[in-house]
Amino acid sequence: MNYLARSLQVNSNDIDPGKAFATYGLDSAVAVSMTTDLGDWLELDLEVMLLWEYPTIASVSEYLASACRSLSGQ
Repeated sequence: MNYLARSLQVNSNDIDPGKAFATYGLDSAVAVSMTTDLGDWLELDLEVMLLWEYPTIASVSEYLASACRSLSGQ
């Protein structure tokens, strides 16, 4: 949440995991940068359109949890 807040220049206390990133002013340049950084941190090759296909923190989290379970064979 803190990374998202810094990237979107909003207070982390104001971020609702169920609200769309676009609500906070996410544009394509920031979305690509955030997706790249997240992929690097998780050591995953994430699609550039991730934050548009999964437009909330909650939906990205669910997607990543599912992807990680698939990778680990669970």
